[in-house]
Amino acid sequence: MTESEFRTLLKTSPRGRFLFYGEEDYLKHHYLAQLRAAVLAECPPGLEALNRITVTLEDGDIAAVESALLSPPMMAPAKIVEITPP
Repeated sequence: MTESEFRTLLKTSPRGRFLFYGEEDYLKHHYLAQLRAAVLAECPPGLEALNRITVTLEDGDIAAVESALLSPPMMAPAKIVEITPP
């Protein structure tokens, strides 16, 4: 997916799995913040924190990642799961 395609996707209801990688940390953080805002904009007020899950991947702890990915969104159409390195 190109940067242009991703920006277009952000204007709709973004769904799927996205991996932000590359040398430009600023751009990775920028587009993650935009994706987060787009997904959480669909949440009822006050439920944004319940639909944003951040998992730090430590020592290969895949169980925490699996649990976060498999849990349903809380009273919203979607959630965002952010997996970060330790």
